[in-house]
Amino acid sequence: MGAAPILSPEQLDEMRALRARNRTYKQIAAHFTDAGTPISYKAIERQCLKLGAEPPARFVPKQPVSFRPYFRNGVLVRPYSPEEDERLIEADCAGPGAVSRVAREIGRPTPSAYVRIHTLTRRMVREEAGTLA
Repeated sequence: MGAAPILSPEQLDEMRALRARNRTYKQIAAHFTDAGTPISYKAIERQCLKLGAEPPARFVPKQPVSFRPYFRNGVLVRPYSPEEDERLIEADCAGPGAVSRVAREIGRPTPSAYVRIHTLTRRMVREEAGTLA
């Protein structure tokens, strides 16, 4: 059982509006903290990812040419393959616990798998809206 949500539904709507006005995660966190609801910028980032709240005119990240692991800023990055993406999407639609199970099977941390699902969802929404090249 998870912890109680930090932000109310009204605050989540306000967070979406702030993000749409190009506010950074840190600026949004400071806004709520100053208003009496202390929250970290990482929690704001996670909520924005989960809800698809993005700033306007966001750049389109480059897709990896290769799916081989590489280092970025000294950290090993293992890009997801199209097969892993497909399995995660199917697991997300399958119900509770399926994402965790598939994440274990493909050797990924569960939080990483959920972030990947949110990223894929945002890409699909952009493609439907015609804003993804």
